[in-house]
Amino acid sequence: MKISMENVESLHSRLEQRPGLTEVELSVNERRHKIYLPDHGDLSEEDQSYILQQASSLRWIEGPGDVTIKGHDVANEFLQSQYLTGGKLAFEHDLYSSLVISPSPEDVESGDGVCSLFMDIGGSSLKGVLFSNGQLSRQLSMSWAPFRFSEMHELITHLENFLSELRAERKPEAISHIGISCAGLCRDGALLASTLTQGMKFSDESPYDPWFLKRMIQRDFTKSNFRLLNDGAVTALPHRDKAPFGKRRVLSLVMGSNLGGGYYSEEHPGGVHEFGFIPFLLNSGIKDEWSGYDGTASEVFSKKGLLWIALENGYVLDGRSERELIDQLHTDLRHGLTKARIVFQKLGGLLGPFVVYLQRFYEIDEVLLSGGILTTAVVDEMREPYQSAYSELSTASVPSLRMLVVPGVLPEYNQAWSLALNYFATN
Repeated sequence: MKISMENVESLHSRLEQRPGLTEVELSVNERRHKIYLPDHGDLSEEDQSYILQQASSLRWIEGPGDVTIKGHDVANEFLQSQYLTGGKLAFEHDLYSSLVISPSPEDVESGDGVCSLFMDIGGSSLKGVLFSNGQLSRQLSMSWAPFRFSEMHELITHLENFLSELRAERKPEAISHIGISCAGLCRDGALLASTLTQGMKFSDESPYDPWFLKRMIQRDFTKSNFRLLNDGAVTALPHRDKAPFGKRRVLSLVMGSNLGGGYYSEEHPGGVHEFGFIPFLLNSGIKDEWSGYDGTASEVFSKKGLLWIALENGYVLDGRSERELIDQLHTDLRHGLTKARIVFQKLGGLLGPFVVYLQRFYEIDEVLLSGGILTTAVVDEMREPYQSAYSELSTASVPSLRMLVVPGVLPEYNQAWSLALNYFATN
């Protein structure tokens, strides 16, 4: 495996037009994206990798839709072939074509309940907060391991039990609103794709139902309005400090068991985002277990990526769990150990190029971070290498970098609280 600047340089060698390359249009749905290909007909292996990377990136950002290249027939023919069985992008084709997008369950009109419930579904834990009359009444955190589930009913049962424990003695009809966040491709209350479900089926005969969260809520909470957001979309929205982002364009990244991503601007206040599956470090040898893609952002900017960097820089598991090693990293950083500082500095050095890459798709003024592998001290350690690596690849102003902090709230509850704050700010 290689998490290194060598891979980053390969990534960025084709971001701008240069002699011998011609500008062509890559499109998904209504989104248009410029890419640069040889003006002759043949495609090298490097050209092919570049095409696949750009097409996959745009499709994960935009969601389901036909992908085409206009202005280069050879490239378009190659791209379409890769969505067929055996092709390198067959995973995406199979995933989207297997989605049976039935009509959305009708929205429930909120009852007269005085409670609101908000849950963050993580890869290793569930976190939730309960509000009564606008005041915090209860918060709860519970470890879980969804990757061990083989059937959807197991996952749903665990979520139902958590919600039941979170609401405690309150009856379901007392809950007027429920908000859920998780890493994945979310649209209008449907979870289209997520490592959380890993392609699970409801039975041997039934395909994956992207509305399963909404159906689960409406079955048990018949008087509760429901909202589902991607982790990063939650982070990207204005927050409790009542300082609206205004004209700032904010990229948010939630680094936990996986990577969630979102984007906010006045022109683009919401939408479909899933940065976790974007092929980031080509030829890294780091394979995403679900998609099979090489060097995805979720493999780098998550617990997995942090552990890889740590193990390559002097740390060993030595019988400890992954969580225990990450806790040791944070402890060592608080004590100023050089070894720990180097690990987080390297993570920052990789984040700079990733932000440059995402600026091919979005204009970004600020990068807002949250998630279980981060603390304010970690982000402070990442900042200088992030800025330096960014400046090596772009002449644009470096987007500011900061950690999401909800005043008075433990970091593990940031996402659940952010859901609540967004709800109360708009209702």
